Amino acid sequence: MKATGAGGTQLWVRSMDSLQAQPLAGTSNADYPFWSPDSRYIGFFADGKLKKISVFGGPAQTLCDAPNGRGGGAWNEDGVILFAPTDGGGLSCVSAAGGVPVPVTKATGRRDRSPGFCPMAAAS
Repeated sequence: MKATGAGGTQLWVRSMDSLQAQPLAGTSNADYPFWSPDSRYIGFFADGKLKKISVFGGPAQTLCDAPNGRGGGAWNEDGVILFAPTDGGGLSCVSAAGGVPVPVTKATGRRDRSPGFCPMAAAS
């Protein structure tokens, strides 16, 4: 979850067997969080970057530039993250290991938000 307090916005996690939530260090100014497929990482936007952090803590890793990341992201099982790097731009994708974002859609003036992956039907 995302919480705002005296120190600003930060991500917090809670174990399912506990009532106590813990802040994730290194997530200052975090916005639009989203989960990895295995629920071991949280992707988020902060300070003009797309980042990820382990739910068990540790340093946040910068994946790429996202100057004005909006609307969250989607992370598939192949390690691809789909996101909107700018407000009013198209969608891009980047490896969950980090790298240079690749445009997926063109900017059309509309705001692409809440990207997602569609499940693929098995070939017959």
